[in-house]
Amino acid sequence: MYQTLNGALMHFFQHSPYLCEAFHIMARSNPPRPGSTDWGSLLYLKLWRRLIAAGVPPFKILPFCFSDGRSCRRDNQLPDPFKEDPRTWGGGRSLKEGGELDEILDKVFVVHLHNQWKFNFPIGGWVDRLLLRRYDGTLRKRHIEEQSQEYRRANMAYKEAHGRPWRRREADGQVVMTGEEWISADPSIPTPTPDA
Repeated sequence: MYQTLNGALMHFFQHSPYLCEAFHIMARSNPPRPGSTDWGSLLYLKLWRRLIAAGVPPFKILPFCFSDGRSCRRDNQLPDPFKEDPRTWGGGRSLKEGGELDEILDKVFVVHLHNQWKFNFPIGGWVDRLLLRRYDGTLRKRHIEEQSQEYRRANMAYKEAHGRPWRRREADGQVVMTGEEWISADPSIPTPTPDA
């Protein structure tokens, strides 16, 4: 069924009059019917019409190809993320790391998976390998960097208060390092404990 507006991908600024008006429509409308788009495309259509009628420039609409690469032509659509990887996709293209799908995913803005939260991505499938593991790695790296900055600040504060950095010593059979050594160390090592 064709629907004029689809809100799969939206961006609003804080206190957006568009968003306030959408909530106003929702607050004064009947609850959505099960399985309907009452608070989806129908809501956006009502909002669009109200804005036009009031002489307010409406929100912008991007073509679907920016947000739904699975709905393209068969030769360039993304593979089904919920199925085991086929040998190739899009007419013989590679799904391997560093292959054509990997290169294309660097240019993809979003993968639209609306109303499919009950499905799992196959372990080792393209979503797992080329997106989720990398995203987890980036988050892990950022977390370690943030921890390093915290330890650097704590070491500087300790040095300022005591005139020296943390010292290396044994704690529970493991070496506890000075603040500077800690920064480049394995994050699984316990937090440095300052000498008394």
